[in-house]
Amino acid sequence: AGSLTNKKVNRITGLDPAGPNFEYAEAPSRLSPDDADFVDVLHTFTRGSPGRSIGIQKPVGHVDIYPNGGTFQPGCNIGEAIRVIAERGLGDVDQLVK
Repeated sequence: AGSLTNKKVNRITGLDPAGPNFEYAEAPSRLSPDDADFVDVLHTFTRGSPGRSIGIQKPVGHVDIYPNGGTFQPGCNIGEAIRVIAERGLGDVDQLVK
């Protein structure tokens, strides 16, 4: 992430950084503490059933926060979210917020 600028950025906040194909990737290929002076990460969906988690589980920032242990969040219907995105694209994601 930080490699896209000519200098190190001050801060990057990762909101559920991608897990599939990145969980075991080396730091240059995924978010890491080296990408900014300060990297904080919120992990909200890292421990679903095998193959169904969308966020990276391992710590990848200076501070990594796992609300509810990084599992499903109350009121979040991931199946419905995936269905809406597949049918309508990302433009209608705001309709999922209750």
